[in-house]
Amino acid sequence: MPKLFIHIGSPKTGSTAIQYFLAQNLEALDAQGVNFVRQGRKRDAHNLILQARRAGDIGKVMQKVVREIQSRPDDTHILTSEMYFGAGVGADLAAALPDDLRAKTRILVYLRRQDRFLEALYKQRVKTGRYHGTAQDFAQAKLGNGNYERTLAPYAEAFGADNIIVRPFERPHFPQGNVVHDAAAIFGVTGLDDLFVPGSIDNLTLSVEITRLLAHVARATDVNIKDVIRHLSHEPPADAARSNDCFALEERREIMGHFTDLNEAVRKTYCPDLASLFDESDLAADAPETLPDPHERLHRMERAQQIVFDAIAQMRQAG
Repeated sequence: MPKLFIHIGSPKTGSTAIQYFLAQNLEALDAQGVNFVRQGRKRDAHNLILQARRAGDIGKVMQKVVREIQSRPDDTHILTSEMYFGAGVGADLAAALPDDLRAKTRILVYLRRQDRFLEALYKQRVKTGRYHGTAQDFAQAKLGNGNYERTLAPYAEAFGADNIIVRPFERPHFPQGNVVHDAAAIFGVTGLDDLFVPGSIDNLTLSVEITRLLAHVARATDVNIKDVIRHLSHEPPADAARSNDCFALEERREIMGHFTDLNEAVRKTYCPDLASLFDESDLAADAPETLPDPHERLHRMERAQQIVFDAIAQMRQAG
C-alpha cells in the first residue's frame, strides 16, 4: 500500500515554499515515485478538501483523493495545506481514509517558537490591513494560537502519536538551513541539485517598519501591496527582511514563559530526542536587547521608506 504524508503547516513556517517546490517539480517528482496529489488541490495547496468539509461534503472529495492514491500503489503521496492546522480537520481526514491507508499516513508539522510565530502573524495581519493595533495587544489576543499541544492532540488521537512528525522551525535543524530541503528528505525526494528549490516565496518576513508602511500605502493609494511584497521577495534589499523587532526581550521571555509546560509536553510526546522543543538561548539572563534605540528606529523608518518607494518605482518602470 502507498504511504501518505499530510503536511499541515503550521502558518509562517515555509509552507508556501514547500508547496511551490512540489508544484514546480511535479513531473520530476512523479519520476521518483512521489505524487503531489492532484485531487483536492487548488494551485499549490489542498485547500479544496477543507472547503468541502465546511460545506459538509468532504467525503466526495476524499473519495477522489483515495482513488488517485490507490491508482499508484507503489508511490508516496502528499497532501498539504496550512489551513489544516488548528482547523479541527484531523478526525475528518482520518475518517475519510481506508484503515490500511490511514495506518501508513504520517502527519508532518513545523512549529515556530511562539514569540516569533506571533510576531510573524502580527506582521502578516498588519500589512494586509486586517489589524491596526500594537504588537503587544495582538500577542495578548492571539496567545491561544501558540498552544500547539491543543492542536496536535486531535491528530494524534486520529492517526496515532507515533505517526506525527514534529519539526521545530529552526534553521540548524534543516539541511542547508532550508525547510524545503528538510521536507523533501522526509518525503523521500532525492537529487535536489537537479530540481527547482525556492527560498522565500511571496512570504518574506519584512521589518516592522516596512510592514506598517505597506499598510499605510494600501490604505492611502491604489498600489497593490501583494505585488510590492513579491517584488521585495524576489531580490530582498538589505535591511528589508528582519525578525525580532516587535517585542522587547522581557516581552518575549513573558510570551515563552506562558508555554513552558505546553512545549515540554509536545517535546516529550512527539520529539523526545530533542533536548528542548525550541532554542531559547537568546532569552537568557545575559542576552542582549534586540529592539533598537530611538535613533536606530528613526534610521530604520527612513530606510523602510527608501525600500518601499524604490520598489514601487521599479515596478512602474517595468510596466
